[in-house]
Amino acid sequence: MKPLVTRVVILTSLALLSACSQDDAPRSLSPEAANLPVPADLPDAGDFARNLPSHAFTQLSIATNEAATLKSSIDTLIATPTQATLNQARAHWRLSYSAYIAALASSRLPVAEPPEWQSAHLTRRHLTEQLNSWPVEPGYIDYLDGYPLTGIVNDTTLTLSADNISSQHKFSDASYVSLGYPAIEFLLWGESGLRDSSDFDRSADQPPAVPALTTPIENNTPTENDTALDIGGSHNSAHSLAATPKPHAKTVANQARRGEYLRIISDLLHQQLQRLQLRWEPESGYYANKVAQVSPEKILQASLMTTQRLIREELLGHYLKNEGSSPFSAGNHQDVAAALSGLRELFSPKSNTAGLAPLLAQSVHTVKEIDASSHQIEDVNTIADEPPANSPIARLKATLAPDSACGSGWQSAESHTASRQACRQQLLELLATLEEINTQLGMGLSSSH
Repeated sequence: MKPLVTRVVILTSLALLSACSQDDAPRSLSPEAANLPVPADLPDAGDFARNLPSHAFTQLSIATNEAATLKSSIDTLIATPTQATLNQARAHWRLSYSAYIAALASSRLPVAEPPEWQSAHLTRRHLTEQLNSWPVEPGYIDYLDGYPLTGIVNDTTLTLSADNISSQHKFSDASYVSLGYPAIEFLLWGESGLRDSSDFDRSADQPPAVPALTTPIENNTPTENDTALDIGGSHNSAHSLAATPKPHAKTVANQARRGEYLRIISDLLHQQLQRLQLRWEPESGYYANKVAQVSPEKILQASLMTTQRLIREELLGHYLKNEGSSPFSAGNHQDVAAALSGLRELFSPKSNTAGLAPLLAQSVHTVKEIDASSHQIEDVNTIADEPPANSPIARLKATLAPDSACGSGWQSAESHTASRQACRQQLLELLATLEEINTQLGMGLSSSH
């Protein structure tokens, strides 16, 4: 009987292993994506799924390289603070931030992440919070007009190090941002966008002309204006605007600390982008390997969900709100154009790789069972290149065009408010078109996905 028992045990074990293997595939995606039912009649999405890790890796590689250039230009600014080196650092910030935003469309697939990343604050969500948290309370970072001693830069009780600055990030409020693109933006442009290069001139470094108060905030009666600007923080007497008396004239101090703070957070920015980039490395990246374990149709579905969420939550719900993004550099329109560029590259890549547009075109035609004899459908790319003018794919391509309202249209609008409203309308139309396509394909993506 032992051989029979052994065979039964082996077969049972193999069955359990097979079941575990089948269960592991959905776990490669987060539950919200893994639990969606996949339509049965979708065309082969294999090329798109195989290309996605490479596409995300390429986009993040561009962002990482731009961040390295930004870091180098900041080093130059600190070593030689002139208006020319400040302008160069600003230009590289713009290029780096645009590259990062453009990478969002392809790199935000809801991949399941290991528990140890959660505990170490290394998940994609955690890294995103370190890279791109806003809106920002600028007085938490550096001086404001009338408040020369506020912020981390002027809190000389805080030793500047990567760990210390990271611990200050969102310390007690979501707007208490100490890291990432928005913090670097404020340090380069200042409150009104007119920061002078002398703010980084170490030879002009001096003790504060107005001494910081040592009286705790709770024992210091603020004025009416102070109350509106009190931002608190872990080092309340130094980080708080209410704890700092207003001088009669602008006084800038701690130039060396300002440069050191900028250098540290630009280093951290580059490191965090590298983490995300390597996770999408096609051969060995964690995210790339997870994507390879999931069916191509599931990847298509998850990509559409990510795209809808990017438009609804990020662009409409965040970037195009009244306060806008990149307020210190006045770059809101460039941020939105960069996001649109990333979506366009995902749908219709410049390279001859598989994009979403031709695949969706083929899918819609398949679902509608169009008569091949009357429409002569032979090439998927032909469908994507010349779709009927009133088709969802044609409308999608039109709203993603570089000369659309969210692209170069900002430049021709009568006002910034009008251009932003036109862009919002364009994105609402894009979202409606995607939802129409999803409905036709039976994707099961509700308006909340």
